[in-house]
This record gives sequence, structure tokens and C-alpha cells, in this order.
Amino acid sequence: FRHASWFTPETYILLERYQIGLCIISSPALPVVMKTTTSFAYLRWHGNPVLYATNYSSKDITAWAARISRLPVDDVYGYFNNDAFAYAPNNCLELNAVLKQHTQRDVVKNQERNKKSPAS
Repeated sequence: FRHASWFTPETYILLERYQIGLCIISSPALPVVMKTTTSFAYLRWHGNPVLYATNYSSKDITAWAARISRLPVDDVYGYFNNDAFAYAPNNCLELNAVLKQHTQRDVVKNQERNKKSPAS
């Protein structure tokens, strides 16, 4: 959505009913709403604070990875549109690397939890 007025509970209910994914965005003009309405998440990084021209810092990328890893979804798709100065490819590669670390930690945590659980 391109206007903040769309980010309402009524919109989310409608999207969920028809299994339409809400696009989670990073943009200077719109709020970051970490909400999913389907079994997948779709994210777009347009650049923030400078539209299309922000090079996301490692701190920003790590924060995004943490947010993404907490989403209750099966799949995550993302698109970096901060391409005015070709920052998108490097930001994408860095996010991928950080997400792999998060995922690995989650797998290890789940394996440890399963070892402690009694077998059924």
C-alpha cells in the first residue's frame, strides 16, 4: 500500500480472508508493519531514510533479520529497491548471511528443546 490509511485491522482481515500477502516495507513515508496475512512474508526495502538511496547499515540489517526470524511464516520473499547507488545487491547478500545465522541458531534451539522433550 502507498498510504498509511491502509494499515488497519479491517484491511488485515480482508487480506487474510482472501489469502493476499501484506507487503512489509522499509520506506521513509510509510510505517513498518511487521504483520503477515498469509503463510509467507513479502518485504521490500525502498531505502530509509533516503528513498531508493539508503545503504542499510550492518546494524539495520541485523535488526531486520531479527524481525524476519520472528515472523510466523513458512517462506520469506524480499526485494531491495534501494538501487540508486547499487546498494541493493550488497544489502541483500548481507541480510541473507545474517538470516542464515539466525536460522541456524533457531534450528539448534529446536534440536536442544526436542532432546529435552519426552518421546511420545
